Amino acid sequence: MTIDDVLGLLGRELSGVRAHDAVARVAQHHRIQGSPGLLDAMHEVQSLLAAGDVETVLHRYPADGTSSAFGWASPPYWDVRGGTLDLVEPEAKCLARFDEVAQTIIAHSPGGTVEGALFHVGDGSREQDYDGLEVSSGLVLAHGTVRDVARLASSHGAKAVIIYPQGPRAAASYDLVQYLSFFPEQAEIDGLPMGFSVSRRIADELIAALERGAVRLACHVEATLGTGPLPVLEAWIPGTEPGAREVLLTAHLCHPRQSANDNASGSGALVEVARALRRLTKEGAVDLRRTVRFLWVPEFFGTLFWADEHREVIERVLFSLNLDMVGQSPERIGTPLEISSVPSSLASVLDTWFEPLLERIAADRRTVAPHGTRRRMHWVLTPPCGGSDHVVFTCRPFFVPAAMVGHQDPYWHTDRDTLELVDPTELKRVAVLAATLCLLPDRLSTELPRLEGWLLRYSTRRMTVAGETARSGPDRLSTRLVDLALQTERRRADRFAALADEEGVAWDGTGHRAALDAVHAAVRSDRGDASPGGGGDTPRAVRDGPLPRAFAEGLSRDERCFLDDTFTSGHRMMLEQLVDLCDGKRAVDDLALHLALDFGTWIDPDDMLRALELLARGGYVAS
Repeated sequence: MTIDDVLGLLGRELSGVRAHDAVARVAQHHRIQGSPGLLDAMHEVQSLLAAGDVETVLHRYPADGTSSAFGWASPPYWDVRGGTLDLVEPEAKCLARFDEVAQTIIAHSPGGTVEGALFHVGDGSREQDYDGLEVSSGLVLAHGTVRDVARLASSHGAKAVIIYPQGPRAAASYDLVQYLSFFPEQAEIDGLPMGFSVSRRIADELIAALERGAVRLACHVEATLGTGPLPVLEAWIPGTEPGAREVLLTAHLCHPRQSANDNASGSGALVEVARALRRLTKEGAVDLRRTVRFLWVPEFFGTLFWADEHREVIERVLFSLNLDMVGQSPERIGTPLEISSVPSSLASVLDTWFEPLLERIAADRRTVAPHGTRRRMHWVLTPPCGGSDHVVFTCRPFFVPAAMVGHQDPYWHTDRDTLELVDPTELKRVAVLAATLCLLPDRLSTELPRLEGWLLRYSTRRMTVAGETARSGPDRLSTRLVDLALQTERRRADRFAALADEEGVAWDGTGHRAALDAVHAAVRSDRGDASPGGGGDTPRAVRDGPLPRAFAEGLSRDERCFLDDTFTSGHRMMLEQLVDLCDGKRAVDDLALHLALDFGTWIDPDDMLRALELLARGGYVAS
């Protein structure tokens, strides 16, 4: 069976309408990490998989604010049942209700009833924001980072915090309400203020009222914090060769009620992929050599606990794909589908497959779903990106090639992320891509020349891009960057050869290596000899897992701004990569070269040293 045959088969079997129905069923649950609604959503997905004869197991980890995996403390169990935010003075008025907008109550808010004077403190995460204000027993209105505002407002005696969006977050809609979470550890719960999230429109009305006189609000939350399960749902389609390496697909299931693209869309698409592969293998339409494993998780927390418990499974993973916000409507929003690359230090063959497959999927009318868009698919390959569960696998100790597929959605983490903005065709196209990637390694025996061509196409472009990046870099490093690109593509070719060997196919690769050398010579032709490698310290990472939230919270405001301004790429992925590259062998110049190869950005050596000092202070790297 050729790759084109596989695409045709999956185009007929996979249903964007079924995936959209699964999204709708997931989105009805208020599925905050460590909540009864998340467990209900897991059972919802489990029932859909059972209907497709897909084997599952539901893992339960502790949601208690104390237990941890890779330095990440689990959230507490949180059961919210209702709540309101009311204006008392200068007039009586209901501002927000949980049963109408679930994002109204900040996740993990304690329960209770509070009435008090309102104080607007601007950002609210700096001590000077409270100068001249006596907020004790009052309510604080702010737009800063929720945990920082809560910590500081509580230290001044405030009983509740009300957070509104500012800047880019408010630009998408004057009426959007952000999804916010406290994520407290057990020791923080007793001092936690009540929390509400409101739109910029409501905030502006309150600020205007404060300019005219006193404002009083009443807050009521029906919720309890305690201990309970943090569920992770695992499913698998068994391969015919038990010893073969596996493919792992993930999607986070958590988020508030009605949140659809983020990430009921990835969860629904994953259900459809599992159902389709199970049916096709059961009927003998495809021969699946490699087991395909699926995870539906509470983002980061569940993945970390599962990974810690299943290290031997992860050792067998060939590659992993994370589906996060994959259903965005081209008509309603219209940003392209983004495929984040695997870090170049892992030199994965997976990266070479995305573009050729997406070109075919975009041109194939069989991927159009009833009631879905008929527009041609738009997509873009991006540098490595963080912010979701694939990072758990790319980082130490696993170093598994893992990529993410998803959209940049202006309504992410807000009440505007609703089902009508999720498109069945986009869901189907992503499902076809994911399912094809699961079957693609088995095609090496029949499609070796084509896959070799895809490899060379990708490697040639990466080396050419490295040459362009080198032009803007320091003279002492420009030639070394081009050489590093060649070394990376040689490693990628070695991994292709190893994969071919697993499939019982001999690949000599002599012609491929000669082509790489020719491209390298052409890109390098206008440069001098490479300077010797830089000396100095060779830092090493001393902790496993992705950087936890607590890392940034231990920094000063200036230090956080420095990292945000300097290591901006990919939802903190550049900083994650810096840690993972610290292997005790690479000096600062070597680290800069690897980051430039991935992100096309040169980090000043002084900035690199400062970042490493901050990471060392946090206990993440050592000299």
